[in-house]
Amino acid sequence: MVLLILLNFCVFSSFTAHVYAAEETIQEKGLAILSEVVGLDLEKYEITMINHSTPIFVSDQNVDYRLASNTSNLRIVFTFTDGNFNMLDVVTNYGSPFLVKPTSNTSSLVMVRTILSNYQNYTSNTFFGELKSTLDTVKDNENATITSGNTILEITHSAHFKRSTYKWTYTASGAIAPNKFLSISFENNFLEFLVDKMSASTVKTTTINLSEEEAIEIALKTAANHSWSLTLDDDAFEPQNFNTSNVRWTSLIFKDSAGATNPREDPSALYPVWCIGVALNRWYGCLYGIVVEIWADTKEVRATQEAWSMMEPNLIPEFPSWTPIHITLVAIVAVAVIYRIRPNKQNRRRDNQ
Repeated sequence: MVLLILLNFCVFSSFTAHVYAAEETIQEKGLAILSEVVGLDLEKYEITMINHSTPIFVSDQNVDYRLASNTSNLRIVFTFTDGNFNMLDVVTNYGSPFLVKPTSNTSSLVMVRTILSNYQNYTSNTFFGELKSTLDTVKDNENATITSGNTILEITHSAHFKRSTYKWTYTASGAIAPNKFLSISFENNFLEFLVDKMSASTVKTTTINLSEEEAIEIALKTAANHSWSLTLDDDAFEPQNFNTSNVRWTSLIFKDSAGATNPREDPSALYPVWCIGVALNRWYGCLYGIVVEIWADTKEVRATQEAWSMMEPNLIPEFPSWTPIHITLVAIVAVAVIYRIRPNKQNRRRDNQ
């Protein structure tokens, strides 16, 4: 009996040790991605790691890797969300990086195929192989926009900045998901950044039960019944001053429930949303309209947001000049500038983050 108990204890202890050993830390995950996805020969570098906190996005963790050698120095910052890889950014790159499989072919098309193959092997997700197949008809150094299945591929090349960027964005039923994408960029023949927001979010439904005309009608009624921050003209919502001509733009996108006054059962999942920009009959100080968002599957109002601007009215050519997609991108860039720790670098762009 004693021998049996000891044997069971040893087996349990061995199993427990194996489980804990299998649980990688984010620092170990970063090193694995540098080796298996980026293809760096880590044995050639002296590596130091610095952890950074992100005060706004508490679920995010940053790891700053410094890779140093006599002829190559790299600084690569990783972001993990809830322990899952989100983004890597090659902040500095001096010299020629040491690669496990060096190649003389510096075509961005070859490099992006290699990264996608490596990432597919690392994640064991065949979806990234499907993304690679969208490159079959692409010519090197050629800008292109290609829709294939549920993705839109945008390819941009800049000879001046020696940069090539490939970005896949999810789309379905005529709607796009601006925050569900994979973006890979190369600068000076080496990886500049890899952003994977494709894996993090789930689309709950692609059903569209609301036409654009119906969405506009709901948006106009919502605006007329809105509790405005400022007192408007008594005839602001009379038919001659407030009708379909007040609608300045519409867009159909996928959004989660963040900031919604009418959230969904699964707040982190994506649902189709009609976004309608409605102008008032005139400017009221800095107030000039409202954005109404409507769940396109349930026809319920998701949220409303008054449109304000500190710019002079005559300097804004059309209300509103930026859609919610642009506002989201600006917010992401602003947070990156404020909270990402990086040295100043000339001509550095983050249009795909």
